[in-house]
Amino acid sequence: GKLKLYGWDGKLHPAGELVLPSILGWDWQCHLPTEVIQTIAAFASGLLVRACGNLDDPGYVTVSREFLRVQEDVLAWEAWLDAVGVTRPNPGTGIDWGLMISAAVVLGGRLSSSGFWEACIQSNVLRYVASYLAEASWMRRLPVLCPSRPWEQVSVDGLYSTEPFARLVGKRRLPFVNLDGALALAEAHGKIALLRKCWDRLGVKTRATTHVLLQLLVDLRSRGNVEEVGIGNIYAALGECGEDIHLPANFGISVPPHDKIPPRQCVWSAPDKPIFEAI
Repeated sequence: GKLKLYGWDGKLHPAGELVLPSILGWDWQCHLPTEVIQTIAAFASGLLVRACGNLDDPGYVTVSREFLRVQEDVLAWEAWLDAVGVTRPNPGTGIDWGLMISAAVVLGGRLSSSGFWEACIQSNVLRYVASYLAEASWMRRLPVLCPSRPWEQVSVDGLYSTEPFARLVGKRRLPFVNLDGALALAEAHGKIALLRKCWDRLGVKTRATTHVLLQLLVDLRSRGNVEEVGIGNIYAALGECGEDIHLPANFGISVPPHDKIPPRQCVWSAPDKPIFEAI
């Protein structure tokens, strides 16, 4: 017959009728104090709305939390419960706003921590995490407190890894996250491709591809941080990519005193100054 597990109500339920008691290893049923939740909601409501949408509460029963509390590796057991058919918690399975805000505070930090990814590699659960992220696009919009720009409201998909981007534009011009430890461990275990798949699904920029470098230019300009040395390094990196550049449909070139003009309407002529001084 179907596998049955104990729920928080102390009763046996078919696995498919239960909800996982954790999200990527975090016990999402731990509520923050009400006043803390209200303060966070007021500060980060825009990011949370985009991340989670409107939530309702149709009712749910989770696997007994005691089941995970006695285990040493919560995320590994979560992956096992998922494999036997327990439902993944997400904004469509009844998590209320208070719980989601609590989750947002923790999960944004976890997903931007090299230590979390190192633990995933060591526990051999990267494939499960990649599968989870493929169905949880809302996690891309979770708010993150970024050490390199603590005054700026940042979401997970706005992060850049320190390597290789900090050496291109400097360490404080963009929201950086140091993932070097996870990269080194993944390389040692032959799991680089799987780790990068997770980061790609979160929107974290870890590779200097043509698409990411163009986004880098846009982000720098939006922050007023376009400086000659950074521009020169970025265009040099673009030249090394060896990829065809596919520009956005609304991409334009600034040709003073005009507004931005579509590239096809522009004519190239060599500037009087070296090119990177002229940009």
